[in-house]
Amino acid sequence: EGKRLLALERGGDGYTWTQTQTEVEVRVQVPAGTRGKDLNISIKRNALIVKHGASSLLHVDRLTAPIDVDESTWYMGDDCVIMALEKARPGAWDEIGDR
Repeated sequence: EGKRLLALERGGDGYTWTQTQTEVEVRVQVPAGTRGKDLNISIKRNALIVKHGASSLLHVDRLTAPIDVDESTWYMGDDCVIMALEKARPGAWDEIGDR
């Protein structure tokens, strides 16, 4: 039940996101050839930041709702970084948060 997607893929400039009742997946485009060690990723209870060198690729000051940092992670995809965020409380988000 909690794994069913709630909405079609949404996004903004350089990123997309999808969600279930319990998780949010955020994909951020990175320059071709980027490796994980080239990125500075900060996953906080209420904020999300992705930087490549001095460039900010995604900066969400306040997520729509808190996430469980200990159960959230990130990994590299094809020309993107994928963040799997566990919601602290199940439910639907209308947006990712304040950018």
